[in-house]
Amino acid sequence: MKKAIVFVILATAVLSCVYAQRGRVYTSLEEITNYDSVYALTLKHKGLKEFPKVILQMHNLERLDLSWNKMHSLPKEIGTLTSLTYLNLNHNRLDSIPKEIVNLRNISVLVLSRNRILELPAEMGEMSNLRELLMLSNGIKKLPDSFRNLDTTLEIIDLRANPLTYDDQLDIKDLIPTPKKKMTRVCNCQ
Repeated sequence: MKKAIVFVILATAVLSCVYAQRGRVYTSLEEITNYDSVYALTLKHKGLKEFPKVILQMHNLERLDLSWNKMHSLPKEIGTLTSLTYLNLNHNRLDSIPKEIVNLRNISVLVLSRNRILELPAEMGEMSNLRELLMLSNGIKKLPDSFRNLDTTLEIIDLRANPLTYDDQLDIKDLIPTPKKKMTRVCNCQ
């Protein structure tokens, strides 16, 4: 009986520590002592020019915010962060997204707004858990045909302030008719 009580107390203490760690949002790489204990990391406004490779060692990472930095590219190894459910890359200088992003099978929110992205990899059409794709203010003119696969799962797609003509917008509405779309009204004047 005493062993059972001690076990319950120890198990409760361990679970309390795990849940406390899950609730913590790290804001600096220097404060991290155990990469496996990182579930949320926010490194916004840090002036990062490159993706910090040390992040790739954080296998339990669920939420990653690298917004408002100066990164030009992402490593293809970003696909190894398979626990990610939320990824914010808003306000960087990204001009492309590696096709390996498709390996982020648990991602539900992907923020790519205010970058320099001209096209998306066709593989993104396989991201079956993606619910919100925010791509405000890029250079997107069309979506890959594979995005048809996202029609029933994608809830919101924001394509405002992209150089989409009226015909481009109609093509996107035909490709993925179900999700709520946010697109800038354009004049298709000739």
